[in-house]
Amino acid sequence: MKKSSSDWNAGLIHFGIAAVAVPVVLSIMLSLPYWFMLEYDLLPRNLDLFAFPLLSGIPVYVLITNTIILLSGTWYSARYFKRNIIVNHSKQVIIYATVYLALFSALFDYWDYYNLSQEGMVPENYFVLMLVKYLASLAMFYGTSWYFFKKQGVLN
Repeated sequence: MKKSSSDWNAGLIHFGIAAVAVPVVLSIMLSLPYWFMLEYDLLPRNLDLFAFPLLSGIPVYVLITNTIILLSGTWYSARYFKRNIIVNHSKQVIIYATVYLALFSALFDYWDYYNLSQEGMVPENYFVLMLVKYLASLAMFYGTSWYFFKKQGVLN
């Protein structure tokens, strides 16, 4: 049976599923093979997955896995909404969820900056990288939410 939910609450549910729950589970699942290979010394000695920079220190595999995780999270959330939640204003739900992601990301980016600054390890271009990552993740989250909600028939 579908339940009706207010826009801000539905946005919080969408954020919780698409940006918290699914990413945590998928991050663990995607990192297990790598850590297994490290533990049992199955990787070549000269292979370092952190050595393939794309944007001044952001490894390619991080961008790929983060994109896969974000797409999977928004897809699963849209399917969940189609089956379980009646949405009155789906555009507002997506906007609320994006605002929650913006606040959550800003908090964790500040926490990361604070920890790096305490250790004296803040890279030169840290703010540019964080701003690019921040804006790209918000745009991708908003766009994929819009796409998957429309594809699942949740968007009204």
